[in-house]
Amino acid sequence: MATPAEEQITSSSSCHQVSKIQQLGLKAQDVLSTFSQLEASISSEGESKKAEIGPVQKQRNFAHHRRRLAAYTARQDADDAVCSPATDGFLSSPTSPSCMHPHGVTKSFANFCEKLLLQNRIWKQQKQINALKRNLESTKSSNASHAFQSFCDRLIMSNNIWRLEREVERLKEDGEKLKRSRIAAVTRAAKQMVQDVRKERLTEEYVKELLDEMDGYRRAVVTLRAEHEKEISEMAEEFRKDSRRMALEIERLQLAQEARRIEQDLSNDIEEELLERLAHQSRLAITDSAHTEEECADVEDDLETLDGDSDDELSSNLSTSTFVGSGPCTPNDKFVFAKGNITAKLTLPLKRRATTHLAPLRMPRRTISTSSLRSDTSSPTTAKPRERRVDPAEYVGFSFNPLFFGNATISRTEDGVKVESPAISNPIFNLKAPPAGKKSGTLSSKASNSSLREKPSLIPQKRVAWKV
Repeated sequence: MATPAEEQITSSSSCHQVSKIQQLGLKAQDVLSTFSQLEASISSEGESKKAEIGPVQKQRNFAHHRRRLAAYTARQDADDAVCSPATDGFLSSPTSPSCMHPHGVTKSFANFCEKLLLQNRIWKQQKQINALKRNLESTKSSNASHAFQSFCDRLIMSNNIWRLEREVERLKEDGEKLKRSRIAAVTRAAKQMVQDVRKERLTEEYVKELLDEMDGYRRAVVTLRAEHEKEISEMAEEFRKDSRRMALEIERLQLAQEARRIEQDLSNDIEEELLERLAHQSRLAITDSAHTEEECADVEDDLETLDGDSDDELSSNLSTSTFVGSGPCTPNDKFVFAKGNITAKLTLPLKRRATTHLAPLRMPRRTISTSSLRSDTSSPTTAKPRERRVDPAEYVGFSFNPLFFGNATISRTEDGVKVESPAISNPIFNLKAPPAGKKSGTLSSKASNSSLREKPSLIPQKRVAWKV
């Protein structure tokens, strides 16, 4: 349905069209009145032309009478010539009474008078003819001008009529267009109203669906939040457990590291003491050649003591040995361990023979008491931190300490001490001691060197706790 504004617009446009049609009707009436006036003027001109045709006809009749008069006068002249005497002699003779006019006027004079009268009459008629010609020319010119004017008027009127007809057709077309546009506007308004109603309905449905979906999402968010909080609490609990376990593990590792450090310090002290003893023995052997055998016996006794009396201590000393490098020994240098053998060559003089002697090693002796260890472990805040010796040279080799590989298995055999490390798949390191029955002044390389070789374990091993 059309709105009031559209109805008002359509009514105003229709009133405007009606006023235009009324104006066109008035113009058509004016054109008809001008046509009637033109027809009246044309009819009056026709009557005036008919009135002018009479003189023209008279002129034509006068010319015809003039021709008849000329023929009559010619015939009269011929008759006069026949009636006149044939010779000149007769002219002098008096006229006969038969040739005289009954009133005493001769016939020639009468003819002359008649000719004069006729000539005057002809002159008068010529004057009339000229006047009629002038009138005819003026009427012709006026008729021509009136005809041209009437032609122009007719042309203008036909143009006006044609223009008015076109305007009437255009107005009719405008009226049809206005009617079609009104119908199209009504249909468009109806379609728009239907679309608006449908859009509102779809919007309401969409809003309802959105509200339902938002409620579902809200419930899902609540459930997910509860699950997330539960999961976070579980993760926090697991994290606390892991952190406690990690703290205990870190503490255990720190204690193990401290134990390894203390063990390394002890092994270094034992090595220093052993080196000092060996250097002292070598010096005694060089200075006192008479007591060479006794010194060699003491050295062998020391070696036997290291080999037989305390196998655990020897295995500990050998496993914690970290001698690196070769050449002159320094306090920070260590002996080099080969891949499979432990090389420790000592050449002692035998039977007063000139031999090379070891240079004395001056190493600081460090002693650590159990009380100081207890005080260090018991009161870390009150005790002073003990400086640890660090080798400036690059580390080469590895430690044979079973704690270096974790829990190790140590077994005693007739040949020596076997140490099994769990970090390597089934290796057995055999530390062979020199044969007890062989006693000589010089330690051979085969007897003094401790070979380290790998072979599969054939007998069950017994785990021995490492003691520091």
